[in-house]
Amino acid sequence: MIIPKEQLKAEDVRQIVENIVKEHLPIGGDGYKCSQEQVSAVLIKAAVEGQTIESTCADLELAVDSNTIRAHLNQAFEVVALRRDELEMNNGLVAGVPPEMPQQGCAMALDCHDVVKCFR
Repeated sequence: MIIPKEQLKAEDVRQIVENIVKEHLPIGGDGYKCSQEQVSAVLIKAAVEGQTIESTCADLELAVDSNTIRAHLNQAFEVVALRRDELEMNNGLVAGVPPEMPQQGCAMALDCHDVVKCFR
């Protein structure tokens, strides 16, 4: 196997995602107990690994608890505005796509659930 000279490391990807989140999502979190970096770190890790906020806080061993993180997220996002927030985040992701990348669609199919069928 040929090893490329330049490799994209997980920390590089995390930093890029964190910068996009900071720029396009109003997370807040700059209080005396909690920082914006802590809130975004929990949010990104939970989303990437499919974990709860509680288990992510435990994994990261933060000084703040999950209720504090959740309170900042509840303050930043209104339920009725989640679709708008999602659209803004998607626009932020699109803005980060280099112009050199093809701008055409890609056909794919995903199987997102496992169903075990037993025939007797």
